[in-house]
Amino acid sequence: MRNVMKTAAGLALAIVLGMPAIAQDKLTIGIMVPTTGSEATYGQDMANAVNLAIGEINAAGGVLGQQLTSTVGDDGRDAQLAVNAASNLAASGVVGVVGGYCSGATIPTLKIYGDAKIPLIIPAANSTKLIPENPGNAFMINSTGNDQVAKAIEYFNGKCIKSIAIINQGDAYSQDRADLTKKNWEAAGNKVTNFEVTNKGEQDYSAVVTAITSANPDAVFWTAYYADGGLLIRQLRERGYQGLIAVDDGSNSPELFKIAGPAAEGVIAFSNPTEAVRRSARALFDAQLRRDEAARLGHQHGRHDRLGQGDRDAAGRQLHRHDLGPDLVHARKDPGPLQLRGAAGQGRRLDAGPVIARCSQDRRSGADPSSEIG
Repeated sequence: MRNVMKTAAGLALAIVLGMPAIAQDKLTIGIMVPTTGSEATYGQDMANAVNLAIGEINAAGGVLGQQLTSTVGDDGRDAQLAVNAASNLAASGVVGVVGGYCSGATIPTLKIYGDAKIPLIIPAANSTKLIPENPGNAFMINSTGNDQVAKAIEYFNGKCIKSIAIINQGDAYSQDRADLTKKNWEAAGNKVTNFEVTNKGEQDYSAVVTAITSANPDAVFWTAYYADGGLLIRQLRERGYQGLIAVDDGSNSPELFKIAGPAAEGVIAFSNPTEAVRRSARALFDAQLRRDEAARLGHQHGRHDRLGQGDRDAAGRQLHRHDLGPDLVHARKDPGPLQLRGAAGQGRRLDAGPVIARCSQDRRSGADPSSEIG
């Protein structure tokens, strides 16, 4: 998360380089994230990452001869709070904004930043509904839900999953992801046993849990956020559900362990690769491109060694590998969905599982013994 947000900050600040000089001592970057509410942990991580990038840029001389500073607008993962935050940031004279954790809170701010002609870099929010609402000044660095849905379906197929229950919270992000999953899953001839909508902050999921355990689908897919997802997972396991449980990137957080406890064991989390992974893959491609260019210009003797399939495969593995920090574990194989392993309080690890599980494996379990580490 921190590496990804730092990349977002760098991209946002790069846009500022193309702006005319402003007659002020410092250039101010707005940060629009949730610093209160259930997703405040993510929001604070994002703000910290932007400020880390600002510190590095200032140490290198700043932008246009000026130092950078930041100001934070709390969107609270709420549409009205986000509108207030965006209006205040626009009125304060920021030259650009990095922000947008939650799609539902981000969408209503697009017009505000567009009218003010303020560039907005969106590092996390990725609902497909953002695209038609973009007035032309907003830039997403995260892929849309189409990619994660495709990977989720690929993984489910690999596990011989034939029926799933989909649960969302009716907001722009989770409903978009749920709708895309249902559409593509059913189009492939599979079954959606339950399509449930819960409320943000709900504590008692007994009605939903009863419906799902009665239908007994092969898998449950939660497309919303970890704060509520952890509680739902715990209640599903307490009521005896034994099938695979998967969560989307809004729940890809170690905080899920604190809420779900041991019930988080074996949960599959779908996520995007991080900045450090993209950098390592990019280095591989850049090295090959330099060799190709050298050969083209006649500076390299011998056979022109073009990028081979082995190099492409290696780069692909790097692009999909999840670098989650020193307290988490890297996969030994081609990674894909993250598998949550280890009971709460016992190391809390996010292990990367294989890109495509084999259908011959137990379809009712997320565990893949071949991907165990240690």
